Amino acid sequence: LGFGNAGPFFIAAAAAMLAVRFGSGLFMDKYQPLTILLPSLLLTIAAFLLLAFTSNRLLFYGAGIPLGLGFGVVMPLLSALAVKRTPKRRWGAANATFYLCVNLGFGTGSFFGGLAIDAAGFRNAFLLGILTAVIPGLLGLVYLRRKRKIKPRRNGA
Repeated sequence: LGFGNAGPFFIAAAAAMLAVRFGSGLFMDKYQPLTILLPSLLLTIAAFLLLAFTSNRLLFYGAGIPLGLGFGVVMPLLSALAVKRTPKRRWGAANATFYLCVNLGFGTGSFFGGLAIDAAGFRNAFLLGILTAVIPGLLGLVYLRRKRKIKPRRNGA
């Protein structure tokens, strides 16, 4: 994008991520997952829009803040949901599966992001990155709004 040093962007993102992680447990205890997920994904979309359209160095660096805030809430929220919605005896498997999928997503996302940057440039790749927030948002709307019927357990089984 013509900015010589992207370091301050990553520092802003990391600082925002750390700051929000300290209070995210309180949010998760107080509010429904969808109430937290959607605003967090909107912050991520805002960050991608800032990255795609800014020509101002300060706004470029500042885009790390909404990205860090959104990502800093979404990761622990989804991790907690993966475990909470699983029988207690399967918590280890749920956690391992969640982090396997996260790592696969980072790896494949980086690969396809690089292809998108080569093919369409950084600005268009950032716009395409909005899908990484829109698709989970839509899936969250469908999955988290659905009423799950819980069958009564017999003899603690």
